[in-house]
Amino acid sequence: MNSVFSSVIPARRFEEASPLVGEAGIHIIWIPCQARNDIGFFMADQLIIYQKFYDLVVWLFPVINRIPKSHRMVVGKHLEELCISILLLLIKANKSRGQERAVMQQNISDELDCLRILTRLTKDLRLMSVKQYTLASEKLNEIGRIMTGWVKCQESKEGIKQQALL
Repeated sequence: MNSVFSSVIPARRFEEASPLVGEAGIHIIWIPCQARNDIGFFMADQLIIYQKFYDLVVWLFPVINRIPKSHRMVVGKHLEELCISILLLLIKANKSRGQERAVMQQNISDELDCLRILTRLTKDLRLMSVKQYTLASEKLNEIGRIMTGWVKCQESKEGIKQQALL
């Protein structure tokens, strides 16, 4: 398959991904909502949102460590705690189902909003460069869009189940 996306989405992670040819012969990779491992659970590292957020955390922690000590214990500590909290919530939401997952997804969205605000505060206090803030906010916006898609996918699955019960 000579797809533009073949190097972006490794086949070993998405065994159920199937290539499609869209309009004008453009190759599209379709990944079903439920790419599962052998024992029937989603693997957290297979979630695109988990991968993106993990990459953000790996990038953000050294930035936080460069914050002056006077602010690191307050702002830096909260940034680190939010990042770890979101990572753990992503893993828990991934393993939960139904209403419990919806609640966790809402908690993740709330924590992402808090992280956006603290990141902006860090930039406004000049503890982070504008370039670093721009990169962080772009990554957070991308993660937010992925989160919205995950919620909509979950809602559509719940809607299908409700219709099947009627």
